[in-house]
Amino acid sequence: MKGLNNPLLGAFGALLLVCASAGGGYLVYGALHPQPKPAPQAPVEASTLPVAIPAAIIGARRPDFALPDYEGRMRRISEWNGKLLVLNFWATWCPPCLDEIPGFISLQSRYANRGVQFVGVAVDERENVVAFAKEVGLNYPSVQHPVATLELMRAYGNTAGGLPYTVLVSPAGEVLFSHAGTLAEREAEQLILKHLSD
Repeated sequence: MKGLNNPLLGAFGALLLVCASAGGGYLVYGALHPQPKPAPQAPVEASTLPVAIPAAIIGARRPDFALPDYEGRMRRISEWNGKLLVLNFWATWCPPCLDEIPGFISLQSRYANRGVQFVGVAVDERENVVAFAKEVGLNYPSVQHPVATLELMRAYGNTAGGLPYTVLVSPAGEVLFSHAGTLAEREAEQLILKHLSD
């Protein structure tokens, strides 16, 4: 994306590989050399992040988290209890992530009054997320942090470390579905309708 800095890649010495998969472009990052973690940019309640990675995330209780959003407010997943929650892990430096977000904006508008809530989880720096949110008119919250979100993504079953990654959580807090790679608007809508009718 034009004009956005890319400090995350420099900080991790990351190598991006574009892989072809059934889910569309899937960005896989891998560290070239171990790097020290950067200091947190905002207070993060690390104790709320799960320590163990669930063996099978589907059917499990959703991992709790508390992370800052791009406006600097601490957001807890518990504030969306009772909603059909679509968690989308993304980054401004991930082209497939940016491709699917306009569809998510449209779905949020159409299904908000039926109890659907999209929440972005950006593996990124705050200033990048702010610029992108303004550019596209993001109509749902997005938490962000360049380090803690990686731990959270693994806790939600993404041990491969690829983006984008989307998880559907029931109003009762049960993980219903996870998807690695781009999730098209039509596919996401079918998934939402399936679980709204259950």
